Amino acid sequence: MGTGGWLLRRAPAPTPSSIARVRTAKARVGSVQRTVRVSGMTTASRFSFLIAPRMRGSRSSRDSSELSLTLERLLRPGSLVRKGQIVAEFDREMMILRAGDYRSSIAQQEAAMLRLEASLLLRRVQQEQRVLAAKGAMEKAALDLKTAPVRSAIQVERFRMNYEEATARHQQMEMETKYVIASETASMRRQELELVQLRNDLRKAEDNLESMVFPAPMDGVLVVKRVSRSGEYVEIQEGESVGSGHAFAEIVDSSSMMLEATVNQVDSEMLRLGLKARVYFDAFPELELPGRVASIGATMKSAGQRPYHVREVPVRVTLDRLAGSVIPNLSASADIIVASVEDVVVVPRECVFRDDRRRPYALIRSGENWMRRDLELGLANHVDVAVQSGVKDGETMAAELPVLVEP
Repeated sequence: MGTGGWLLRRAPAPTPSSIARVRTAKARVGSVQRTVRVSGMTTASRFSFLIAPRMRGSRSSRDSSELSLTLERLLRPGSLVRKGQIVAEFDREMMILRAGDYRSSIAQQEAAMLRLEASLLLRRVQQEQRVLAAKGAMEKAALDLKTAPVRSAIQVERFRMNYEEATARHQQMEMETKYVIASETASMRRQELELVQLRNDLRKAEDNLESMVFPAPMDGVLVVKRVSRSGEYVEIQEGESVGSGHAFAEIVDSSSMMLEATVNQVDSEMLRLGLKARVYFDAFPELELPGRVASIGATMKSAGQRPYHVREVPVRVTLDRLAGSVIPNLSASADIIVASVEDVVVVPRECVFRDDRRRPYALIRSGENWMRRDLELGLANHVDVAVQSGVKDGETMAAELPVLVEP
């Protein structure tokens, strides 16, 4: 490699102690990677929420606790569960009592309907008997009226009036029969509707009982949600009340873990799908897992309390290798490799200096002297830079400017 026109050496005469005051570094053959740091939380791409059921049925004003949800049993967070295994159960005692009350009410209603049916049947038979009696009286009055030729005028008039009265009574009885039947039908229908309502309430109570037991919908790890209590976020525990429709836990497939992160809008321009990454976890400082970029958000979101003009883009990094200690909701970060070169001469960035024209150069030790060499640089990151020409593997370089003396 060529050298510049400067000969650099220490003044006065170098001594071991003065040489030691100049920090140095050695060039080496290796790789340089340019990375973008993203941070976020771990999550799983395959999961299933456990949501407190929405209790069906009317709330009793006498005991409003009948439809409350108190967590009676919950497996330990982090437990491995199999599909179909019971992982949680709410207190069902009040709902069991409610279902029992509905069953008793249904039995009573069915018995009442049998009594009503018998009573209505008797009423209909009695009405039919009255109609027949009125018809018989009308027919008798008609026969009496046929004897008019041999009767006096007074008796004929009496027979005619009796016939008209019997005819009117028979017509009235027949008309009443229609209303009696309608009344009986309405009474039976009302009882049937009450029975249907009771059966619906029983079905709702039975559905509530079934929904208060939670079998695992899939194989995975049980993760319990956190709630705010006394200013702290703590996991939901047995004996606590859970709001209807609120998620209190989830089953996650530990083989589908990934990092949900955000990246600054400026750095997002360098990201591409499939880029490799190194993922780190705050809870496990020694753990490093490989991953790759799985998705990049199409839209930006506000970065919280930061200025409005600073935006962040959501990024997902999937893990290529798994670890049993990695569970959802762990804070983590990833270095996404956006560019890299292999088998090049690598030097620290602090060993690269620039002259007045911004041309890069390095100071190479030659015995007790320092020789300037112009450099042709390649890919650089915040720590190292690849040198395409100007430095050889193993050469010692100055990491700070020594005292320069012209020859």
